[in-house]
Amino acid sequence: EVNIVLVSDHGMAKTSSDSMIFLDDLIDMDLINIIDGSPVAAIKPIDDIDSIYNVFKNSNKSMDTYKKGATPERLHYNNHRRIQPLTLSAKEHWSISTHDYFLEDDHAQYFNGATHGYDPKYISMRGIFLAHGPAFKKNFTGPGVSNIHLYEMMCKIMGISPANNDGILDSTAVFLKN
Repeated sequence: EVNIVLVSDHGMAKTSSDSMIFLDDLIDMDLINIIDGSPVAAIKPIDDIDSIYNVFKNSNKSMDTYKKGATPERLHYNNHRRIQPLTLSAKEHWSISTHDYFLEDDHAQYFNGATHGYDPKYISMRGIFLAHGPAFKKNFTGPGVSNIHLYEMMCKIMGISPANNDGILDSTAVFLKN
């Protein structure tokens, strides 16, 4: 018999151009470089990181602001060399942009629909996990599981040792027969 595991890489959350965080409403854009945008924006301040951090932290309740090395551990986004000094994370259904980008080439249409990349704590960000085969319990519906743990489970099923990773086998044990 064969084990079959069907997964998706992420969920989706509805978005609307009525739920925008425009950075140029919050700060002089000459003070920062935006490396990436919505729903997570990577910000590289030109100068004073602390003052820029405080502006973002205190200016909008629809996003979270983190300094490099201070994002929640569950996000696994703290120490890589490519992570910028500040990370802005929009709350579910919100988007981060500038007015110029929003209005340029009809980009506004892209903010009406759905996207991914929000904090995995939101149920909308859960992907699909379906499994069938001799290693899995039959007719079982379990709790949501983070994709980061599936590699450990698949290695166990195949009888191979996993490479170093952030997954935890115990997180998926509930789906397995033994």
